[in-house]
Amino acid sequence: MLHLSGFSQTVVKTDSAAYAKAKYLKEDLTGFLLKNTRYPRGSMGENSQGDVIYSFVINKDGQLENLLLESSPDNILSVSTYEVLQKMENKWSPTKLNNVAIDRKYTVVFRYRSYLNSKPTEYKSGIASFVKKQKYDKAIKLYDEQISENQYDCELFAERAKLKELIGDKAGAIQDNKIADKLNVEIMSVVNLILVRSTRIAMKKII
Repeated sequence: MLHLSGFSQTVVKTDSAAYAKAKYLKEDLTGFLLKNTRYPRGSMGENSQGDVIYSFVINKDGQLENLLLESSPDNILSVSTYEVLQKMENKWSPTKLNNVAIDRKYTVVFRYRSYLNSKPTEYKSGIASFVKKQKYDKAIKLYDEQISENQYDCELFAERAKLKELIGDKAGAIQDNKIADKLNVEIMSVVNLILVRSTRIAMKKII
């Protein structure tokens, strides 16, 4: 069973300057990548997983260039991801700063994760429960765990910042908001691919 999810960011303001991210014009980029990405068959059997990160530049003319592999745990995952990115049509609106088109480098993150029998526990309900009971330290601890697993989700940092503000950790809140803003600007898309494998099938392969 393969479960897919993802997110992308849109428009932010940095130092009072209006900053509009480049945008894939054909369709929602994250949706496109989710729809066309497959967990490589070889990696399924070998239980390969990890983060594959590619960077590219959207120039001021709205053209994608300099597609580059930044990091990957597995060559099979790297090749599979590259093939998906190659399917993108070169149709983009450029990045704009104060309504002026500029060149801008972005990264896209493919998070391949493999689990036995079931997906990981959904964390948001647990956080909501702690917040309702005003147990902010425990809610922050859950955010810490999620961030240690996924350092690219700007929402995790932004939400943790709110809780740090509530407990009086203003310096921590400021730092988390800075990280959230940085991720929002630099990351074009995060694609989550979760493979749930059966213990029965795994044992059969071992035998």
